[in-house]
Amino acid sequence: AASGGGIYNGEGSVLSIGNSLVIGNAASGAGASIHNENPTFFSFGHNLYGENGHAGLSGMTAAASDRTLAGALATAVTELGDHGGPTQTHLLVAGSPALDAGDNSLLPTGLTTDQRGAERIQNGTVDIGAVEGTQPLDGPQAMLTATKTGNGRLTSAPAGIDCGSSCTANFTAGQTVTLTATPDSGYRVGSWGGACADTAASSDTCTLTLDADQSASVEFVAAWFSLSVSKSGNGQVVSSPAGIDCGRSCTESFIAGQSVTLTATPDSSATFTGWGGACSGTSPTCTLTLNAGVSVLANFAPTQQDLDPRFLSALYVTTFMETLAGPGVMLNDNLRWIFASILARQLDISNQQVTERDAFEQLARVFTFVASPSGDRPAGPFAYDTTAAREAAQAAVE
Repeated sequence: AASGGGIYNGEGSVLSIGNSLVIGNAASGAGASIHNENPTFFSFGHNLYGENGHAGLSGMTAAASDRTLAGALATAVTELGDHGGPTQTHLLVAGSPALDAGDNSLLPTGLTTDQRGAERIQNGTVDIGAVEGTQPLDGPQAMLTATKTGNGRLTSAPAGIDCGSSCTANFTAGQTVTLTATPDSGYRVGSWGGACADTAASSDTCTLTLDADQSASVEFVAAWFSLSVSKSGNGQVVSSPAGIDCGRSCTESFIAGQSVTLTATPDSSATFTGWGGACSGTSPTCTLTLNAGVSVLANFAPTQQDLDPRFLSALYVTTFMETLAGPGVMLNDNLRWIFASILARQLDISNQQVTERDAFEQLARVFTFVASPSGDRPAGPFAYDTTAAREAAQAAVE
């Protein structure tokens, strides 16, 4: 074309355009995409123009929501071909800037299918152009209906399901479709149902072969996290809301995001000396927001007349290991106390002064490494920094 390779709008004509592709055209004159010679021109926006960064517009101004194709034609659509329906079409390609980039409000009332007869909106937002999505309609179709309850999102690969907003999609019969459940923060997958009923609740994905219309569901439930309290010395730790009463009950699960306040109360012959693990400081109360499983250490010291080397060594060792492991790391209770009894024999105590024997630091590194969960360990036992652990332990016994 001499001018207006895609659209030529001459005098006396009225042109309104929205949600449209005008790409990959050429003209020897003005306007490879559109040449306009009429003041009666309306862009409703959400159009994709041009090619290789050139919009190819003449005699008109693009709307704010219009786009220019940055790459070649092949980065937006396939070759013209038989992709289902009564006419040949260009399918959108994966990553096309036209995918989910239109405006649903521009769709004519009652329009529910694309040019081929496929569902018009497949991911919550209409695509730019006459064809929806990247999948051909070769052969018979099968409908997948998804349902989700609770807080989360259910999507499909290939694209089509995005539930929340779009919970039904057509796929080629016999096609393999993988559903992925993504819980919101503080939630997890509770169960799968329908065609996914055999999928374990611990799995975030369900893969189906759509030999016929099928339905699948997923339930999202609130996640719970464990709070574990240990204590050194004589005293009690309780929680608000109730659950921890340590002494007797030292581990409890709380709903994700729950604010839990721990209160440490020493026995009559002891004083509270401070927190370790996920809590810190010497205030008798500590408030935590549980977004993961955590452990807390409460340190109680006898009044001055009750101090003896056995207590001081136990206090020093447990504080050293808890601090070395790091905030939130829950040491294995059985291993911790076994290792603590061994480490206590590597200390010399006189007048509340603790001196470590030569083997103490090396053993403390190894024992802490072994007692820590595998996911919370550093690269090796000698990656621990013992400086802060030694300072905390010394402060606990002073």
